[in-house]
Amino acid sequence: GGDGGGGGGAGTTSGSTTGTTTTQPAQKTAIKSVDVGGRPNNIVMANGKAWVVRSGNSRLVVIDAETAKRKPYSPSVENPSGEAAGFGKLWVINQTAPELVAIGLASHRREGSPVPLPATGKAVAVAAGSNAMWVGIRGNPGLLLRIDPKNRSQPTKTIELPDGAPFLPPPQAI
Repeated sequence: GGDGGGGGGAGTTSGSTTGTTTTQPAQKTAIKSVDVGGRPNNIVMANGKAWVVRSGNSRLVVIDAETAKRKPYSPSVENPSGEAAGFGKLWVINQTAPELVAIGLASHRREGSPVPLPATGKAVAVAAGSNAMWVGIRGNPGLLLRIDPKNRSQPTKTIELPDGAPFLPPPQAI
């Protein structure tokens, strides 16, 4: 085979020895690395920046995604365990309090009152949905909390997650 037209596009090599074509993707390498001064536990990309929480450090590291340089500000959240961007804010779990803290993506500062979280279990995960923030609490039972980002008072819905059933409860529990 082949049409006699020659090689492939950029980043590929073609050859025809027995009527077959071999295509290999171009190699990609890391362009820059940034020392975050500790063990990164979570990274969120939002508002042109990489927001990094580190184990054992209350200061977040903020890196400009375009230049890969650390920004001069570093918001602080005690014992951070997870973060997610949503509703114009970076939401960070403070495991010590426990609470969900909002940091403005533009202001780089805490905004509004933190949302108190249940003292039982351990808050370990946070995600942004289309109209709510969701927080995962590790415990027995585990909990999934739905939090309204506007009123921030208490969880608007709590879903109990039976041990060993991370996605669906067993049929007898429905």
